[in-house]
Amino acid sequence: MGHLPRKEIPVRTHSDGFPEALYLEGRWRSVAEVADSWRDVGCWWSGEREKVFFRLHMVPGGFVEVYREINGAGPWVLYRIYD
Repeated sequence: MGHLPRKEIPVRTHSDGFPEALYLEGRWRSVAEVADSWRDVGCWWSGEREKVFFRLHMVPGGFVEVYREINGAGPWVLYRIYD
């Protein structure tokens, strides 16, 4: 399972917009692999905008999910940390 921190975090990206490093627990951690990515509309009826999610395998180990609005506006959000 995992827990849902849902907090804004700094993210460095490749030129294609995919995450390459996340600032977690006071330090930059590299992304070993983008395990999955998908788009989600969420609660569109309440004005929520479409987001792109990434499930990332981090260095050292572990998986997290982050998202950002499709248009690139707004912050990156740490959505889930897998146990």
